[in-house]
Amino acid sequence: MVNSYKARNLPAPTGRDLFYDMVSVYGHQKSEKVRKKIYRLLRLMRRSKKIEFDDITDNSHTEIIADGYAGPLDFFGMVEREARAYQLGLSVNQPCVVEVLCEGQGKVVQLFQLARHYGVPVRSPGGWDSIAPKRELALRAARVWEQTGRQTRVLHLGDFDPDGVGLFEVLREDSHAFLEAHILDDPKDVLKFKRIMTHRGQIPQGREATFDRYEVKEKDHRGKRWPYEFTAQLESVPLEETLAIVRAEIEELLDLDQLREDREQSEVQRDEVLDLTLPLIEDAAERLGDR
Repeated sequence: MVNSYKARNLPAPTGRDLFYDMVSVYGHQKSEKVRKKIYRLLRLMRRSKKIEFDDITDNSHTEIIADGYAGPLDFFGMVEREARAYQLGLSVNQPCVVEVLCEGQGKVVQLFQLARHYGVPVRSPGGWDSIAPKRELALRAARVWEQTGRQTRVLHLGDFDPDGVGLFEVLREDSHAFLEAHILDDPKDVLKFKRIMTHRGQIPQGREATFDRYEVKEKDHRGKRWPYEFTAQLESVPLEETLAIVRAEIEELLDLDQLREDREQSEVQRDEVLDLTLPLIEDAAERLGDR
């Protein structure tokens, strides 16, 4: 099952992706017991080297580090690496700025393998109490609007359940509220949201979870308002279909002719950057010697 993702040239699956594959393809029971068993098997397969660690996409961990350089030569080595990796920002000449926001950090890694080819960032918006991601989104949108007059368009992916829908609504409302403090225009003109996943019609048969209304707590107002008899996580939609949906939504917003032109121009500009940078680096290396 893991190797099938490689064979289809897809990003490495998350543990949840494989869990839903085992349920829908091989008929395993959709339960917490089966999920834990699959996760444990994946850990053992990694440790025994039956699969590589990079064959599975893990949820990213957070770290903050203090770093520096081993010396001046190390610094100029970094400059050369940056020059060789130069790329024109593919969103600079587009009619709008597109961002993909996705619940679950493991999915962020997968989606970025697609979105980076369009110059589109992929981020996790955080949970109910995550203020910083919403504020930063609003500030980015305000800056783009003031500097270029372009709208920021957010494509959102989340679970098909009361919390998944609620998180999207809170994200939209809070981001617009932050914008009101920074711009005079209508926030809805500056920052527009679209929930592209997960919707009822996107969920394959057999990948739903029964929604038991009798287990909803009295104070769970979102759960009480849920109009469906089932729920589903984002990973219930096969990764191949998820990527196709995201690709189509991104391409609908972008000028693809301009994108191709900018990709070509990026190569030209990289050569110009290298022509200017490499002689300076060589001169610095000679001056610094073995220091």
